[in-house]
Amino acid sequence: MIDTIFAWRPVGWLDYLPIYIVPGALLAAGLLINKWRNQPGEFAHNLMSIIGKNLSLWDRFKEFLVLSLAIFCVLVGWPAFFIWLPFHWRQEKQNKAWQAIPNFDCAPQYLVHQVTPTEAESLHIVHDPLGFAPEIAFGHMHDLWKQFVARIEPEEELWSFLVPKGGKTGKYQFETDHEITGYARIKSGAVVEEFLY
Repeated sequence: MIDTIFAWRPVGWLDYLPIYIVPGALLAAGLLINKWRNQPGEFAHNLMSIIGKNLSLWDRFKEFLVLSLAIFCVLVGWPAFFIWLPFHWRQEKQNKAWQAIPNFDCAPQYLVHQVTPTEAESLHIVHDPLGFAPEIAFGHMHDLWKQFVARIEPEEELWSFLVPKGGKTGKYQFETDHEITGYARIKSGAVVEEFLY
């Protein structure tokens, strides 16, 4: 029997068709398993039912049609999918790298001058005539400031910064409608953390 299997040779296109479809079928199976693993959990279903967004029979039918069409496309066009896959992986990698970039208000062009923590504290002693804020550096934000300063590493610098009104901030480059001031931990010219006041 094994000899018969190895001796078999495709003759017509009907013999070649299953050979062509096997990689697509394996790929479709992988996509289906991935879809099943990523389907919403019970909590999401309960939440949808609370807000009245249950899937109707028509919605389920449309989902089935789309899934069937996708499986058909994968079975028939799997070579194109394998050509597209490396580009997709590269795009995903770039997106993950971009998402990992911290979204700070401060940018290197807004740095004003380098200071020491003591100099910064002396500039920001709060004097509240009503006595609601303690007369210490940054008032009610003093504990946050101390935590910020405690995280400064030896190779880092402390800089004051000023983002002017209309300046572009963060990785989304939103335009500010007011001035933003603060201090930033700088390492190798890049912002590591910022403290706004």
